[in-house]
Amino acid sequence: MASLVFFGALFASASAVPDISGHSDAERTCKWYGIGEGEYCCPHAKHCLKPVRGKTCGAGQSCADGETCCPLTKLCVTVHAPCDPSPHCPATAYCCPDAHRCMTPTSPGTLCKDRSECASDEICCPTSHECVKVGGECTPPLEDKSWPPHGGGGSANAEEARWLVHEADWGYLSSLDLQKQTPTAQVASYSDGAVGASTGRIFLYLMTEDPGESEEPPESKPFAAALTLSQAILDPADYEKSQCGSQAGTDPEDPRCAKLTLSGMVVPSKGTDIATGKAALFARHPQMKTWPADHGFGVFELRVTDVWMIAN
Repeated sequence: MASLVFFGALFASASAVPDISGHSDAERTCKWYGIGEGEYCCPHAKHCLKPVRGKTCGAGQSCADGETCCPLTKLCVTVHAPCDPSPHCPATAYCCPDAHRCMTPTSPGTLCKDRSECASDEICCPTSHECVKVGGECTPPLEDKSWPPHGGGGSANAEEARWLVHEADWGYLSSLDLQKQTPTAQVASYSDGAVGASTGRIFLYLMTEDPGESEEPPESKPFAAALTLSQAILDPADYEKSQCGSQAGTDPEDPRCAKLTLSGMVVPSKGTDIATGKAALFARHPQMKTWPADHGFGVFELRVTDVWMIAN
């Protein structure tokens, strides 16, 4: 059986690495060579830094050879390309590549596992794993907002992942209930663009809190989540037979039936992204236009940082 399992970068093969030879060091700042590299541009060091998981520095702590101590986060990091910090963030903050927000560390050198370990007005940053205060919106330098849509090049594995995302239009969205500390999941309809016009961006239309007398729902915050898809959901005619596509007798759990989990941050859309998201969602899910306004539905985008797939 020829099956594939891979974690992390969607573009794992060398052929999928974008060609950036024509860019200067400043232009290619913090360029991700694969989804989920986890670098951030430090405003003090003016270099792309990648935290070494679980290692802090300062107060008598030191980093290993080949690492350095980030003066802002007090984390041991490896140093990569030069970068120009986001002009939208103050010198005491960095632009989080997952949440696209300015993050100010509140306890540099102290790690967190999730938001429950932070103050009520803070979150646990998925890049630094420190408690931070969330500031305004920002864009990491030369950051790719999505993986390339159909025809974007790369390996056959990446192309199959893009195909499955576009052909399906719903999946299971899993996250963590921070109050109960229990996993939760819901069926979620999504869209990456109209049929045959993939944008490479995954939009969701999620119900938020009751807006009350206001026309807009309360401010929503980014949260970590994973969207799981299966090739078996593409054709409803296959449901009764519990098979995968045209492969009669192939159970959905069979490794030959493509399965994909996209993990990252679900971020509320702002500005023109709201109209972009609605256009993509309503093209694939026209019923959404009539959903009750008083349920507080809002446009969100899944910004992918990690990919797991098994396929034939």
